[in-house]
Amino acid sequence: MELFFVICLVLAYILYSFSITGAAFLITMASFGLMVTYILFAVPVLSRVRLKKMFKRSSYEGVSIAGVVFSMLSGIVLAFGVFSLCNLLQSWPAGEYLRVFSIILLLPLCITSGVLLITSKKSLYKHIIIRSGLLLLLNYIIVFFV
Repeated sequence: MELFFVICLVLAYILYSFSITGAAFLITMASFGLMVTYILFAVPVLSRVRLKKMFKRSSYEGVSIAGVVFSMLSGIVLAFGVFSLCNLLQSWPAGEYLRVFSIILLLPLCITSGVLLITSKKSLYKHIIIRSGLLLLLNYIIVFFV
């Protein structure tokens, strides 16, 4: 589910670079889908639960309460990072400030996930580091180099 929205987002940015009509709409819809995925399905997506097993209780046996809470908070921060990337092309007011604020939110998430990964060795934190690190890198490049 998450991979579908990421592929749509990459294709939409490619279409936008060639000035094809409807690319901005596709970017907005793919970003919205990715944000909803991160907010509503943060625990299954970050815990790598398959779509078929998402609503079965046995899929979440190895996930602790702290992991669920951290996944939910991470989902909100990741959704905000995707939203700030969507502001790049839409030129909404205060888009630059939203990207800087998303960097401020994503940096502690990366650091906290790294510390938790070192101490507990759970794959949940590895998946959070990958996603938040990629969004942090993209937002950082856009804010300081574009």
